[in-house]
Amino acid sequence: FTRGIEVAAGRFNGDSRDDLAVSGGGEVRMFLSPAAAAPVASAPIKSFRPYGAAYTGDVSIATGDFGRFSGGRFVPTTDSMSEIVTGTGIGVRALVRTFDVTGVPTMVRQIQPIASSFTGGVSVATTRYKTGSLADDGIDDVIVGAGFGGNSVVEVYSGRDGSRLARAQAFAGLTRQQAAVHAAALTDASGNTDIYAVQGSGGFTSTNGVRRLGTLTGPQAQRNALAAPLRIAAIRK
Repeated sequence: FTRGIEVAAGRFNGDSRDDLAVSGGGEVRMFLSPAAAAPVASAPIKSFRPYGAAYTGDVSIATGDFGRFSGGRFVPTTDSMSEIVTGTGIGVRALVRTFDVTGVPTMVRQIQPIASSFTGGVSVATTRYKTGSLADDGIDDVIVGAGFGGNSVVEVYSGRDGSRLARAQAFAGLTRQQAAVHAAALTDASGNTDIYAVQGSGGFTSTNGVRRLGTLTGPQAQRNALAAPLRIAAIRK
């Protein structure tokens, strides 16, 4: 396999060590971090195809804590176990799916982001989104960045019910705004969430490769002179 992979860290077996989720060729594999000296076990504990056996394209991937199964249904809560969020690649209708992986990987939510006709691929990340008018409910939310041709749209969706919480065009005003977008979130001292977006690949280059979007409800700011393509992620402690 030579087409590249995506990786994300999560906790899949209930202990305090981060494990790995890896995606490539339409498949997601999960690897545990053992207590031994090796950082990650080399054999996957589970694998699944989030968009079916026929789909062999790219899969963006993230992990978050959204809930747990109880009484045969998925209940929004925090339980220190990670769910896996996936996004489609270029060439198919954009879909974001969340999977419970405590047993057989099971889809518990599907979101159609950006636009119903959009096929440029999406990136996914997770955060606990909070603004002055929207409280953090303790459950992770999902950030979606539009891929190539998506007008640099970034959206945030509730991890509790899948509703859209915010939407902005990250690089509005630039002559080159059709590159893929990747986003991550940081929480400030007041507990509010700021979204940072970067321009990814897609045939366009710009020296304004980074933008701080704030809460996506206020004015955009802070263009930094870094040339695209870029990727971004936040480290949680």
